[in-house]
Amino acid sequence: MNSSLNIPTDNPYKLMAILGTVLFIFSVYLLVSQSTNSNEKILASLQVIANLKSDLSIPEPQKAQLIAIEERRVELAVEIKNFNPYGCAILSVAAIVLSGFGFTKWLKEIYPIEEAMRKEQLRSLELSNQKNQRFKLNKNSQ
Repeated sequence: MNSSLNIPTDNPYKLMAILGTVLFIFSVYLLVSQSTNSNEKILASLQVIANLKSDLSIPEPQKAQLIAIEERRVELAVEIKNFNPYGCAILSVAAIVLSGFGFTKWLKEIYPIEEAMRKEQLRSLELSNQKNQRFKLNKNSQ
């Protein structure tokens, strides 16, 4: 099975940088997703509470229990909603640090060496091409 995703395992710093970036994007997605989900749960529970209060067919003791259950669901959703930004912030900060460290190390230590190697390879190819062209010119002129 061939994967179309090419993960750069040639350099651990590059891998750290990409992993940190992916974690940051994931933490932002998680924050937005959980916030939206919590809001939907709160609104649904408030709607159920309003419906229960207006429903006259349910006996009062049972109605009070159902309303208490829905109010507890709202409290839990609010607690989760209040906690999620802190968890996502911690994950985001860790991701930014990981990504920043990886990119900095890669750009300062690895990239200059790779760039010098590429320039040397290009120069070697140019010299090789010049020799081949001279050889062809000499061969054609004879």
